[in-house]
Amino acid sequence: MTSATGSPFSRRKILAGLGFGVAAAGAMASPALQLSWTRKPGPAGNWWDRQSTTLAHAGMDEWKGQVGSEFRLGGTTAKLRQVTALPSGGRRPPGVRDQAFALVFEASGSLPPGDAMHDVVHPEAGKMKIYFSDCGESCGGRRLQAVFG
Repeated sequence: MTSATGSPFSRRKILAGLGFGVAAAGAMASPALQLSWTRKPGPAGNWWDRQSTTLAHAGMDEWKGQVGSEFRLGGTTAKLRQVTALPSGGRRPPGVRDQAFALVFEASGSLPPGDAMHDVVHPEAGKMKIYFSDCGESCGGRRLQAVFG
């Protein structure tokens, strides 16, 4: 079949041009839309860079955002008072948090015993198990400490 008009436009050429334009737009947008396992970590608190939706697997920055929050710990309510970075030398192995840190919880009432695993419930983050140690007077009295490595 030949075209009687000799026009430079045809349905095939228009569709090919549109396909090329879509492919070019996708190629230009790809650096901004990289897959999560190929991205470098973004600024702290960026929801896109979170590895998890629960605090059980969260990093130090997400826990810092919970300072002052109340958690149900055993039969009492405890507040997260402090998140402290712990020094760690060398490279961290893959699959672990970027930074080791310690959490300090305080309660107005009696706390469950330290050096034990306890169920902890947060209104938004849900239920998790955390190992606590009794830090006694080194962290200010009626407080428990949890270390995340």
